[in-house]
This record gives sequence, structure tokens and C-alpha cells, in this order.
Amino acid sequence: MLKRLVKIVIILAVLLPWPGTALAQQPLARWLAPEGIEYISYSQTWTKQKLSALHDELKQNTHGSELAYLESVSIYPHSDNFANGTYEQVDRAWILSIQANGFLPPSHLYRTRMGQISLYNGDQRDSPEAMARTLAHEYGHHFTYFHFFDRKHWRNSEYYLLRDLGQYPLVDDYASMGVELYKDYWAWDVGEIAAEDYVQLMGSPTARQLVTGVMDIRGMLSYSLANPGVPESRIWTDNLQPTRGGNTYPHGNIFLPLPLETPGLAEYFYSYLDQEPLLTFREVRAPELSYTQTAPDQYLFTWQPVSSDANILYTLMAYDEQRNSWSAIKTVRGPDDNEALVGTAREGRYSWSDNIAQGTKHFRIYATYPDGYMSSSPVVSVRFSGEPTTKEPIDRNSEDYSLSVSASQTETRSQAPIAVELNWHWRTLMDSPLLLAQAIAVTDSPETPDIWDWQQPEDLNTTTVDLEQPGTWYIHYHLANDQETARGTFGPYIIEEQ
Repeated sequence: MLKRLVKIVIILAVLLPWPGTALAQQPLARWLAPEGIEYISYSQTWTKQKLSALHDELKQNTHGSELAYLESVSIYPHSDNFANGTYEQVDRAWILSIQANGFLPPSHLYRTRMGQISLYNGDQRDSPEAMARTLAHEYGHHFTYFHFFDRKHWRNSEYYLLRDLGQYPLVDDYASMGVELYKDYWAWDVGEIAAEDYVQLMGSPTARQLVTGVMDIRGMLSYSLANPGVPESRIWTDNLQPTRGGNTYPHGNIFLPLPLETPGLAEYFYSYLDQEPLLTFREVRAPELSYTQTAPDQYLFTWQPVSSDANILYTLMAYDEQRNSWSAIKTVRGPDDNEALVGTAREGRYSWSDNIAQGTKHFRIYATYPDGYMSSSPVVSVRFSGEPTTKEPIDRNSEDYSLSVSASQTETRSQAPIAVELNWHWRTLMDSPLLLAQAIAVTDSPETPDIWDWQQPEDLNTTTVDLEQPGTWYIHYHLANDQETARGTFGPYIIEEQ
């Protein structure tokens, strides 16, 4: 057997700047985990000891081989413009230098992608428990981008098909929107959906910890009158905006089925670890939610319990589409107390308002079983007007629950410039929702454009398109809010030479 002496020398070569090199502030603490993950603190509240404890919390999230490709976790003192945390991937490379007397090439360049997590508001969120939910979400990005898909090739992924995301137009539309619309549409980003799924299916016990004791506005007022020593601000914060727990923030997208309500999804997540999931989809009764307006400023929500089990936790949540924010309404265990008041509560000469019964809100009740399984009701969307009305939950898949678009002229021939007015409206309860984005394109072809120039609309119900140049023109429209989209084409409009 021919033997040759082979000497291998590995030379590390970082091709991109390390995170934080362009930042004005300097790290206040650093800690290197045994797995090679570097924890970096720019916040005075996060010491080496806390960084070590944060690593312990990170490892409570279910993980596999992808952990070796997490490069760093950084904590910043203040808020970010868009999120509580961010995740990015960076390219790293090293040179493998081999001295083998000409038997092998002298060196070879190896590349890989490493993940970086950034957490914000470190001065206020000063413990691993306070960071747990955000950390689990960001690690969910790391897990899903490593195993499922990358940022460009997700439409053909098994995850996309399992989640049945093709039936939601906004998932595809989000990919063509600019970063300026991120705050309004982030919940429809497939990467965000997958990261939220990870939290519920694989997140740490702390990230999924249940929140109990949340009172509706009627309970808050009664509690305040009975406990005058408790600051009102604390009562408001603890109830309407409690900690984001497993039940008070089960998923960032209120319109999708929960991960555990999706057959095969839990098994798919765990297949990359060769493990069996603790919980999987099962056929259970979904809670039913409805409401009645009991006064001009009072709405009573009621729900049908899923069973007689006194240990099932029910959580009523509201989503504000204009502020892109969640509010907890009430948590209660068991089937007996199955109602919650929204709006204004009165007791004697005192009255409190939760400011929820304004504009358009979306409501959903979640049932959490003793073993952690969750089921949910269909979304109940309410456009509060102050007028007496009672409506049942809307079937969002019905033909009536859609955005319709009309044009003042659908086609014409003219020798003079023309102005075409486009109008849109909802045919149900959501007859005038917040229109978050519109894209109008004028081309000389009836083919739908591949790229849209998304803009914030100046008018929520109409827009005017001026056609002045001679030629044959088509008007393509694409409208969207946080629920539905509509797209189509009007024309041809023929402007003749004068």
C-alpha cells in the first residue's frame, strides 16, 4: 500500500465583517458557550452570568444539528424599528491548506452560512424569562431556514404544501412588497409563519408558558374598586397587555389554523431530529364564538366550551388590524364562565372602557388542554359602529366575504385623454376596511405584470388613473389589506392620435 505523509493546516478566513463592527457602541459583556456560540451584550443589565443563563434558555428549545451553525446572540439596550428580535444569515469561509507533496491541491476554499440572532429592549427585558418568547421565535428562523427552505425557494417546499399556504394570497403577495410594508404584513411572510409554528411545536417551556388570571373590562373595574391600593396602570398592563405566553400570543397570524390544528405538521418539524413530537394533530371539537351588542358601547362575547373538563383553559384574544397589535380579553378555566365583556363596563358611578370596541377588530377564542394541545374558534371580525347589531361569525371562505373592484370605464376608444376611476368595497361586515397597500400598473399588454410597485393609498376607497398618451393601454390593479387581496385588469383603452 502506498503511504504518503499528508499535513493539513486549516486557516480561518472571515470574508464578511463580524456583527457590530460598524456600531458606535462597544460590547459591555461577552460570553462564549461551549458549543461555540458567542453571546454579546450592549446592555448594562446583561452581564456574563445572564448571558450564560440565556444560553441555558436557548438550549431548552428543541434543537438538532443546526445549533452548530448558530454563530452569535446579541442583546441591544433599546428597541428596533420593526421587531423585538431579528435573525440573519451571513456567509463564512475558511481555507483548508494541504501539504501532500503534490498529491492533492495545495488548498481548498470552504463556505458555509452561519446564523446570527439579535434581541432588543435589553434594558427593559432584563432576564432570560423575559427574552424567552422572542429567543424561541428567532431560533425558529434558524431551525426552519436550515432545514426547510431558504428565503427565495419556499413555494415548492414540503412545509409550504403541508401548511396549505397556497390558499392564502397574501403569503405570495408579501414576497413582492417592500420593507416599508413589513409592519403591516409581516404575519404573512412564510418565514415568520414557520418561526411562529416552531415556537408552539418546539419552543422552550418558558416560551410557551401559559398566562392565567386575565380579566375582562368588567372584572378589571370590579377588582380595582375592591382593591384601591393596586395602581390602575398595573391592572391595565397585567390584563389587556399581559406577557406573550402560549395562550395569550399563540401565533403571530390570527387567520391561520394553529400548528397543532394542521395534520402532519408536528411530525414534519420533528422528522429533522429523528424524534417523535410530544403533541400532534387530533380530532377535537373547536370552541364556538359569537357576540351580542348589549348597549351602544357594550358587546358580550360568549363561547361554547369544547367539553366539561374543568382544567381546559379558555383565552379570548382580540387583534387590531390598524395598530397590528394584540389584546388579551379574558382567561378562564372550565366550562362554567363562558362570557366576556368588551367595550365599557359600569359599576355605580364608575365606568371603564377598554378602547377595544373601536374600528375593526378580529376575535378568536383558544382552548388549551391540560397536556398543552390547543384548538381554536374561527375568527370573528367585528366592525364597531355604535349601532345596535348582532352578527354571527363570518365565514371568510364564502363568496360574500371578498373585495370587489369596479371601474368607471372598463374599455373605451377616444381621441382625448381619459381618466378611469377605480372603486373597491367589501360586500359584508368589512364594508370599508383599512386598505394597506395598492399597486396600479398601466401597460400596453393584457398580461399581468410580474413585478408590482406597492404604495400606501391616499384614498381608502378609490383611485384615478389618467391615460393621456396615444396607444392601446391596460390598467392592472392589485389591492391588499391584512385579510384578502384582489387583482385584475381593465381595458383595452384606446387613445387615438388627434
